[in-house]
Amino acid sequence: MITTLVLFVALGILIWGFVRARPYGKLGILAWLQSAVLIAPWLLFFGLSTIGIFLNLVGILFLFVLSTGVYIFLGNRLRAEGQSAMMAQRSVPSTEANSTPPETASANHSSDPTQSTPPHPPSPAAPKIISPVEVAMPKEDLTAVQGIFGIDTFFATETIPYQEGAIFKGNLRGDAETSHARLSASLKERLNDRYRLFLVE
Repeated sequence: MITTLVLFVALGILIWGFVRARPYGKLGILAWLQSAVLIAPWLLFFGLSTIGIFLNLVGILFLFVLSTGVYIFLGNRLRAEGQSAMMAQRSVPSTEANSTPPETASANHSSDPTQSTPPHPPSPAAPKIISPVEVAMPKEDLTAVQGIFGIDTFFATETIPYQEGAIFKGNLRGDAETSHARLSASLKERLNDRYRLFLVE
């Protein structure tokens, strides 16, 4: 009975995740598939156990190896799709960039906070430090910004230089507002008001 209940709860979570991911298009579906692939071996194992079929150790290991391979494949596809979307947005004319609605605008360099930047593709809770001026971010600044992230706030998995700032993709740990406040305070300690940090889902 408990196993059946757990299966139904897991399936409900998967369906709920799919509904939330669907508005984000292909990137959202790929991200959802990654999470589904991680849960699938457990669902299959417990589902078969419920009806009296028990897998041996070789079968269990095969399931985990297969799900890991599919997870890596989907991760590569997700990364490629995200980078192609990012390159497409870099080619947006400056007239379109200046008409970015407030909800899609990200961070600006503090020297000119009135300009807005091109829209960005939705990504899973990624802090972004971006400037409208196409000048490379100094390496010392980039290193200092990377130092603010940690496993208790935001675990950065990828850094993409963008104009005079950078985009940090990764995994949010904990409450979004609390993590953003801690990261912003740490950024201000290291670089004063030279950069602004935005947390974008």
